[in-house]
Formats: sequence, structure tokens, C-alpha cells
Amino acid sequence: MTYTALAPAFRAEQARQAQTLASVVITTGEIVYGEVQKRLRGPALRYRSGNLARSVSRTLIANRYKTVTRIEAGSAAVPYAAIHETGGVIQGRPWLRIPLTQEGKVRRPGDYISKGGAIKRGEAVVAVLRRSVRMPKRPYLKPSAEAGWRYFRAELPRRLGA
Repeated sequence: MTYTALAPAFRAEQARQAQTLASVVITTGEIVYGEVQKRLRGPALRYRSGNLARSVSRTLIANRYKTVTRIEAGSAAVPYAAIHETGGVIQGRPWLRIPLTQEGKVRRPGDYISKGGAIKRGEAVVAVLRRSVRMPKRPYLKPSAEAGWRYFRAELPRRLGA
């Protein structure tokens, strides 16, 4: 058998493998996106407005040379996306107002600051003032990407028959 006889079969096999790889990459992207959304709605992030979950975007780039699924979170409207993922210290300028109740989110006439930085409305403490706050890690992207990677590593060899 000559090379010329094998070339069409070889090209067909290459095309099948490329199509399988692209399919697995796309499915992996969907899995990662779903995992991110699930983690953002869990109790660890204390889901409130849904802005962070809505800021998550997925982009598929597929052409003759590559297939890429990109998952991104955060935007100018959601500057806190990174601090949730990595943790860190948030500095006040000069103070951070931290609401303890729903009423504590809004400043009202008659609110006063007691010793220790508690903001009181009548006898109730509605907020506190702090110079800085340490945010714990609450990762949602990295664990989701790891779940996608596990799927990819298991699924690709299975689909290629390796």
C-alpha cells in the first residue's frame, strides 16, 4: 500500500479526531459554566443581588485551527469578583461602613456612632465602622475549572477510543 492510498483515510481520521476534540472542549466549557453558576448560588457567597452570577460570561472561539471556551467573571459593575475568588483585605478610605441589618445600608438622620465604631439607630446597632476587613477565599472559578479539567481528561481518551 502506498502513501497516496493511505492519505485520504489519514486525513479523514484527523478530521474525526479534531471534531471530537472540539466537541469535548465545548462540552467542558458548558460544564465549567454550569459549575460556576452553581457555586455562585451556594451559601458560601451569600447570594444577594445576582450581579456576580450575571457577570459570568462564556465565549466560544471555534475555527479551523482551534476551539477555545473562555469563562470570565466580573466587570466594572462587579469589582468584587476577584476578591471573592482569591480573598484579601479591603481597606476603608478612611472607614468601611458594614451594615448589620437591612436598615443599616442607608444612613438616616439621628444615626450616631457609639464608642467602638457601632452605628446606632435608637438602641439598635445597624452598622459598624472598620478601617479594613479581611475577606476569606470563596473560590468559584478555580474549583469549576478543576471539575471541567477532570471531565476533559476522562472524556477525551474515551471518545477517541484510546
